[in-house]
Order: sequence, then C-alpha cells, then structure tokens
Amino acid sequence: MIIGLDTSHNKTYSCLLFGFKNDINEVYNKISRVLAKHGRPGIIHWQKLSGKIRKAAKNEIYEIVNNSPLSFYIFEHDKPRDVPKNEYYLFTVPNFIASYMERRLRGKFGTVLIEADDDYTISNVKNSTLRFVENFIAQVCFRLIGKQIKLRKDGKIRATVKHSNGNVLDFIGYETNRTLSNAVQLSDLILGYYFYDNKGLEKVDLQKLK
Repeated sequence: MIIGLDTSHNKTYSCLLFGFKNDINEVYNKISRVLAKHGRPGIIHWQKLSGKIRKAAKNEIYEIVNNSPLSFYIFEHDKPRDVPKNEYYLFTVPNFIASYMERRLRGKFGTVLIEADDDYTISNVKNSTLRFVENFIAQVCFRLIGKQIKLRKDGKIRATVKHSNGNVLDFIGYETNRTLSNAVQLSDLILGYYFYDNKGLEKVDLQKLK
C-alpha cells in the first residue's frame, strides 16, 4: 500500500492518495497517456499544464479517477496566526491527517509506504518534511494500537505495529518529489484539478481542520 502526500497554496492544503502500488501505477499510466495525447508527455505536474490541456484532458482524467480503486483526500489546514509554523505544520497537521488514515489501516497487514513531497518545508527546521513524515507515522501507529511505538531511522522512518488480531503492519516513510513518485504526481494533479473545477470529480473527500 502507498500513501502519497502533496501540499499546495503555501501549505494550506494537502492531498493524500491511498491505494495499492499496482493500482496507482495503472491509473498513472492511463492519465499519462491522456496527457500525452493532448500534448503533454512526461512527468505529471499541474503547474506545467496549460489551460488548454487542463480543459481538454479533464473529463477523461475524471473518468479514470472516478472508476479507479484509489482514494483521494484533500485536507484544508489554514494556520492560525498565533500558532508557530513548526508546531502547526509538523505536529497538528500530520495528527489531523493521521486520524483519517487510522480508519483505513486498522486490522490490516503488509507494508505501507509513505511518500511525501518535499514541499513541507519550514524555515529553520532541518529535514522538516521528514519530521512531518515521522510525526505522521507516530500518530497513525499510536491511534492503531493505543501506545507509543519506537521509530527506526536510517534516512527513512520505519515502524512496525501488531494489531490485536495478530496482523503485522510495517511503515516506511520518506521525503521524495514529483520526479520520483507516481503517487505524489497524482496527488499534485488532483489537488490542482480540485481547485480548477471539481464538478464531476467524485472520488475526492475534503476535510477541514478547525
């Protein structure tokens, strides 16, 4: 299973994609072919798509996404003025997102890869995106089994939980970018389309942090 995370609008919104690797690659390849047909081959990046291509490809892309087994969540998290950036974006936001993923992962077994785009950058905080991933994994694991677990760090963040039903779930989280991750590219595309014209985009669930 893969969780792909991207953020936009100066970290006001995050998009999370959740699904199996093969399903993500299949959807990615279908969308890539649509964009190539309309004149934009290669890496998927919303900002690189012209208005003409966005409009021409929209219906085909929405049909692919709506008929896919993937799940997309968009989280709105506009930072209050009186809260420090590092506290809000590196603790409050990953905890908020984790509360939704806990429901999807309870009782599951296997491996979950968390691929986070390198946009979760906080000035004066070293490796801030990796810190975001670390706190996200810690919060998901705590919600799953009700206690803190030991995180292993080797350039990536690793954790293992054992559910009450005996199933074992491994987490591997790391910082990546659109060039390297199909999941992040799809998250970026859906985030862009959601604010471009979300009418007909049925597979996206918007949640607000209040």
